[in-house]
Amino acid sequence: MNQKVLNVAALGGPLALVVTLVGWLLAGMLPLPIGPSTSTADVVGFYTDEPNRVMAGFVIASLGVVLAAPMFALVSV
Repeated sequence: MNQKVLNVAALGGPLALVVTLVGWLLAGMLPLPIGPSTSTADVVGFYTDEPNRVMAGFVIASLGVVLAAPMFALVSV
């Protein structure tokens, strides 16, 4: 592998972290997620009050997790 590919793969880790955190922030999971003592009605309301925002946040967070794959491949070689 050439150095440019190695550098891009190495940047996957920090990029994955930033994109995942932005997705969780958008979904409403940051700064604090819903607690275990939250009532059922509050949990249902969290996911149904703004379903598009929550879904978009989780999609962005999922894409962020996938961005870590090149870094894992680089480490495993």
